[in-house]
Amino acid sequence: MPVRILRLLLVLGALLVLPTVPAAAHDELVSTTPADRATVDVPPGELQLVFSQPVLAVGTQVVVEDPDGNLIGTGEPQVAGDQVVVPLPDALPPGEYRVRWRVTSGDGHPVTGDLRFAATAGTTAVAAPPVAPAPVTAAPAPSDMKVPAPGVAASTAAAEPASDSAAVRTVEGAASASAAKTVDAVTSGPSWQLLAVVGGCALVAVLAVAVLAAGSRTPERVAARADRRPPRTEG
Repeated sequence: MPVRILRLLLVLGALLVLPTVPAAAHDELVSTTPADRATVDVPPGELQLVFSQPVLAVGTQVVVEDPDGNLIGTGEPQVAGDQVVVPLPDALPPGEYRVRWRVTSGDGHPVTGDLRFAATAGTTAVAAPPVAPAPVTAAPAPSDMKVPAPGVAASTAAAEPASDSAAVRTVEGAASASAAKTVDAVTSGPSWQLLAVVGGCALVAVLAVAVLAAGSRTPERVAARADRRPPRTEG
């Protein structure tokens, strides 16, 4: 009987001790910048949390409240090993700030906590450098625009038809000169051509006379002439 009771006590003791072992393995917050309950001259540009072991980026959250209890916008927490860095805005008022954080330890269990710090003076946002405006080119005034006088416009309009008429006369003169050259070329041929024409006409005339003369000497006409001669008388 005593042995059974002893075994039961050992089992109960083990059950009570085992749940505390994983809790001891959770990550713990080692230090912060600014430190908890510290007073600084001005609010820092970032918060830094350092833990006992590397933490996971999944599930990491950091919330900051200003002296009036309003949430201020922070940058995305940056996790690097056992450190978590949170950027803060440039312009922050003086007073006490509260930081609530939540991280995921290496074994996957969430760990939460909070801290406070105070700032004696506030900060202001850094003004951006002024941007020089782009140069603007002014449109020309109506007085700067050159408008031709009415007389100049009329003379220009009249000069255009005159130039067209001159061009037409030039083309017609060139055509007349070309036609005259063609006629002169035909009428002023070489003299041997005229001689050839006259010689040809003379040759035709001579041939016509010869044909007529030959026709008058045929045998029938010679016999007819002999019959018409008077008979010769013997004396």
